Amino acid sequence: MLQDIWYALADFFERLLPPFARSRPPVEPEEVVTAPSRETVTRERRRQAKGIRACEIEFGDSAVNGMVLKVSQVGADIRLPLHMKDLPDCFTLKLAPSEKHDCRVLWREGNKVKVSFI
Repeated sequence: MLQDIWYALADFFERLLPPFARSRPPVEPEEVVTAPSRETVTRERRRQAKGIRACEIEFGDSAVNGMVLKVSQVGADIRLPLHMKDLPDCFTLKLAPSEKHDCRVLWREGNKVKVSFI
């Protein structure tokens, strides 16, 4: 009896739906794609998504590792190590073994530096 009532209600609501809604096949649970939770995304994947990557800053006979926050064809935003306070105004930025850019500092704020490529 309860099953008959269920089928009657389902038939009633099926008639209320517009024709285009009735013609759609039901979505199977396997087809539903869910985004991974924030906890499952690793720090490295977040960095790659933001475009953050390691770099090497060469000046004189010294070299310091840093992080490139954003890079474009004309310049880059760099995060320096906290102990690095006296970065020269001009230096070489090494993004990859074959990718080097001569840079000039545009502005500094704490350990963040914006540079333009020379």
